Amino acid sequence: MRKWARTTALVFTMLCFVLPFVAKGAEKRTELVMFELGTCIYCAVWNAAVGSGYADTTAGARAPLRRVDLRGDRPDDLRAVKGVRMTPTFVLMHQGGEVGRIHGYVDAATFWRQLQNLLWKIPN
Repeated sequence: MRKWARTTALVFTMLCFVLPFVAKGAEKRTELVMFELGTCIYCAVWNAAVGSGYADTTAGARAPLRRVDLRGDRPDDLRAVKGVRMTPTFVLMHQGGEVGRIHGYVDAATFWRQLQNLLWKIPN
């Protein structure tokens, strides 16, 4: 019984110190959510011009890309994101909340400028 109590105390202590750091890391998560459709021509153009190298950029490291099918089931953590009606729509999320959106895709320069403007709103 004594060994069980010691193990329980050790596990409890570890949880008290580790869980706050795990939770804090999860709440600080930043990501760029791309709502897309397989039939979207502008999504395909974005993929060719920007998407293929996005993960290798500074912005990609700061806000990793997450793809969501507009007509598919919405993940639970994105249920609060409302009003997405066109593709592509990029939603910058930080700490579980929406920072801002980029509607559509015109060209790479415009996309990067709009994304940079959104990233400036997030504290370092």
